[in-house]
Amino acid sequence: MSIFIASSLSADAFTNGISFLLISYIFKIAYTQNSRFGLKETMIIAGMAMLLAFSKTIYFFITFLIFIIPISKTGSLNKYLTMVSVTLVACILASGISSLIVGYLSGQVNPIEQLYGLAPGIPLINPSKQIAFILSDLPGFMVMIFKSFSIFSGIIIKSYIGCLGWMELYFSNIYYLFAIGIIIIIAFFGNNSAIEIKPLHRIIFLSIIGLIILSFSFTMYCSWAEPGANLITNMQGRYFIPAAPLLLFIWGLKRVDSIKEAIPFISMVLVVVSFVVTIYEVLLRYYL
Repeated sequence: MSIFIASSLSADAFTNGISFLLISYIFKIAYTQNSRFGLKETMIIAGMAMLLAFSKTIYFFITFLIFIIPISKTGSLNKYLTMVSVTLVACILASGISSLIVGYLSGQVNPIEQLYGLAPGIPLINPSKQIAFILSDLPGFMVMIFKSFSIFSGIIIKSYIGCLGWMELYFSNIYYLFAIGIIIIIAFFGNNSAIEIKPLHRIIFLSIIGLIILSFSFTMYCSWAEPGANLITNMQGRYFIPAAPLLLFIWGLKRVDSIKEAIPFISMVLVVVSFVVTIYEVLLRYYL
């Protein structure tokens, strides 16, 4: 799906790219033996984190990956705390500025609800009422999140793997099963055995993913559901692509000798099959 998004005029293209770059750069510092976490690295991470926050605020939590960087990379605890503080403060400021700008622009429409409810399928929203409804029953909202993910799990998986148009042209179920199978193989057996991922790091990965899910659910409910609705609609898997690389490192299984050499080939097969299926669906839809 990230390839399709990258070919469109969408903020998601930039969001995916900068999040992948931020994750890989932090991993490089954390897991490369001779790397260090100094002022230069802090400025680079803070810069990417600010760009990510400006792009889409809910992915601010990816910046918490900075906590997987060992203190030894800075030389002292004081330096480490300073570097972490600078990064987080910069990201928080970017998130705040972004929210103020969006709030100001949204305020130019009075009321904001006029942006919605003007076409079939677009709900008539009221963010203030939605937030009040959530705060009045937080446990119920958590249940709603679980229920929504359960009901729309098929759409979430398919829109994560890929679809064409505005979620109107899906591929065959055989392709989705094939793609999921390949991703699972890579996730379980494609890890670099030279990298030691500590249990605490896996907890951080899971926490970041969980926080993004909560933020996403809150945002979608406030911006794409009527007040008091019992489901969160507009559930799309593409929104989880920026944090998806973290899933590949949670399991921590080492490579199997009989599979490790085949991982690049398996990955290439997925890419080729995806392109072939995409071209076929486009031809079938518009030309045949």
